[in-house]
Amino acid sequence: MRERAGIGKTVVVQAAPTIDETRYLLDIARDEPCIAGVVGWVPLLLPTASALIGALAEEPKFKGVRPMLQDLPDDTWIANPDLAPAVEALVAHNLAFDALIYARHVDHVETFARRFPALRIVVDHGAKPPIRYGQAGWQTWADAIARLAALPNLQCKLSGLATEASPGWTEARCGPTSSICSPRSVRRASCGAATGPCSNSMAIICCGTRWRTRCLLRFPTASAKRFLAATPPRFIDCDVTKTNLTKTG
Repeated sequence: MRERAGIGKTVVVQAAPTIDETRYLLDIARDEPCIAGVVGWVPLLLPTASALIGALAEEPKFKGVRPMLQDLPDDTWIANPDLAPAVEALVAHNLAFDALIYARHVDHVETFARRFPALRIVVDHGAKPPIRYGQAGWQTWADAIARLAALPNLQCKLSGLATEASPGWTEARCGPTSSICSPRSVRRASCGAATGPCSNSMAIICCGTRWRTRCLLRFPTASAKRFLAATPPRFIDCDVTKTNLTKTG
């Protein structure tokens, strides 16, 4: 499937909040040339988090962390001042922070991004737009995306949209979401994809104040390949010789 889509490299992202899984992914990445990087999980509030981040950063393919904010019981978790040492360690090692969120988290993510302007932040899956509910919650989500788009240290991974849609989803149903999340200029864009039982989708990671590039669904297409060729993977800082990069997770 990767070859059919013209994808030369991929970034693998954690799915479980455990260090064991992160180390497992890094073990796989060492011997797999197509894996350009790993975004893992670290217990960011522990006193040992900074040291752990430093140790993981010795792995050349370790590119960032994802704390899975969507699953945490406290939506304000990201505002905890005790996160500062771990975040500073991420910045010091040039690592990214993946924000797996819903629109309800945006106030806190916006404050967090302004508090740490040197931190590279990736908002996963378009901040989980409420596609399955139609217009319900739509404007709240769209306004949230517009606010995030103004932050220069933030990018949005537009992927996995089908997981937020109803069974039997169509490209037309997901289309309005991509029109909100896509940039007219792709100067600072890179690309990504989410894989899973419901997410047969190509995705774009976009950054900047004007978001307007089409969502590329059902991805072995000439248009997807052209976009991949034009969007180098700068934001995740992967040392790859090809510009055709995707992100799983």
